[in-house]
Amino acid sequence: MPSSGRLRIIAYSPKKGVEWSARWQDTQEEPLEKVISTIVETLQASHDHILKLMIAEDAAEARRKKSGQKNGSATSDERTLEKSRRLSQTAGSSLPKPLRNGERRWL
Repeated sequence: MPSSGRLRIIAYSPKKGVEWSARWQDTQEEPLEKVISTIVETLQASHDHILKLMIAEDAAEARRKKSGQKNGSATSDERTLEKSRRLSQTAGSSLPKPLRNGERRWL
């Protein structure tokens, strides 16, 4: 992918099993300096949701360890976590929209 010389900000959960991220791309029409407050608001609004995903992943991991479960069979906690992940991908309606530019979407 060719470099545009523009800055991209990507926020994500580094916790294994928690898939959440948001990104913002600097463009000539909408430089990042103008949307810093939107980025901060989005991250603050996402805090509780991300925390719930992390807690669900911790519970699923503890349950897997406790039961000695092999990979491939899902516990109810894992199914709940997967449901939360799917909801997080469509959570744009409950969270502030990152930005108007088509490159800036919830992942």
